[in-house]
Amino acid sequence: WINCNTHAIIPGATQNSYVPSSNGSFACVITGSTGCSDTTSCILVDDVVDCSLFTIDTNIYVVNLDTLSVTYLDTASYQWYFCSTNNPITSGGDSSKYKVVMNGSYKCKITLDNGCFAFTPCYDFTQSGFAELSGSSDISIYPQPANGIVHITLQNAIIDRLIITDISGREINNESPKSNTIELNINSLSQGIYTAKVISTTGKISLKKFSKISE
Repeated sequence: WINCNTHAIIPGATQNSYVPSSNGSFACVITGSTGCSDTTSCILVDDVVDCSLFTIDTNIYVVNLDTLSVTYLDTASYQWYFCSTNNPITSGGDSSKYKVVMNGSYKCKITLDNGCFAFTPCYDFTQSGFAELSGSSDISIYPQPANGIVHITLQNAIIDRLIITDISGREINNESPKSNTIELNINSLSQGIYTAKVISTTGKISLKKFSKISE
């Protein structure tokens, strides 16, 4: 690709598509295997947004003890991520505020309506009021391994929220059974290892892994 105004070659622009970083007039020089080449006509691009002209506040604030927040803009969209896996948070992670359900590291992508975006730095959230995540003795999961239905039971408490994630941390199930036991159909899951995160009605969080095998 070349800049038609200066006839200069654009460094690194050697593919069949090119996304200009600034307005201008551009053309593509196409060279065949025999060395013959031809140049397309120039095309004017005048709608490129210079994102350096827009300042996005990437500070994260804590409100109400358990909620992370960035500055709200009505011209922006938001997506929160787990920093440990770089996976987006699919449940409640698409607004300027995110109510944390477990200690961890979080970041937010802020995207303006013109396409410009910025990531916040990762924020390490640690709240002593949150239950330790290492406790799995409260959860019973059987059979292990399983290929159809698994029974998940929380001892002496009611399950307020059950979240299933795969080995990469991607959330694949999120439900609120309001019971101390649940029958979970895992027929649609691929063979592998999964984590059940159980949040009780008292706010205690417990994790336990289980395996899905092929029939």
